[in-house]
Amino acid sequence: MKYPYMKFLLISGSLRKDSYNTRLVNHVAKQWLNGYEYEIADISKLPIYVEDTDPLPDTVRKLKEQIKSADIIIFSTPEYNWSTSAALKNAIDWASRPPGDSAWKGKIAIIMSASTGMLGGARAQYHLRQILSSVDVILVTKPEIFVSFAQDKFQGDELKDELANKLIKNAIDNAIKLYRIHYKEA
Repeated sequence: MKYPYMKFLLISGSLRKDSYNTRLVNHVAKQWLNGYEYEIADISKLPIYVEDTDPLPDTVRKLKEQIKSADIIIFSTPEYNWSTSAALKNAIDWASRPPGDSAWKGKIAIIMSASTGMLGGARAQYHLRQILSSVDVILVTKPEIFVSFAQDKFQGDELKDELANKLIKNAIDNAIKLYRIHYKEA
């Protein structure tokens, strides 16, 4: 069952041109979010987080507004040195500040990743789970979505991996159920 009033925000943690994670975000939006409102955040123009920056840059304010207006957030993270990207960590840090005004608190999120390696970004996802838990994001823990050997599984922005597509649909369904439990039926 669809809940068209729900709004999704998709965030690719990669700034690389022709990124598999950006392709994955675009695929999810086109394939699985028809009938829902959604936005794709652009974290490429965020400055490096500095705690005493005042006032907040416009790019940060926009990101925080996008997060606050979303019901469900979908992250797609690359894996760099067994962790998530500096760009994604920077976005998370900015949106969690100032203290008492975190945009993340209570948001429901799905994590996925695409990588040319065998593990599909698994280590980055586990690290990202720790980071998001620290800012009070409610994580959809199952299913886990790892697109390994991504170079062989995309045709343009379309993901041709049947199992991954099934898992993505399942994760979105689980996120909607979690949202309804926390915010509509509680």
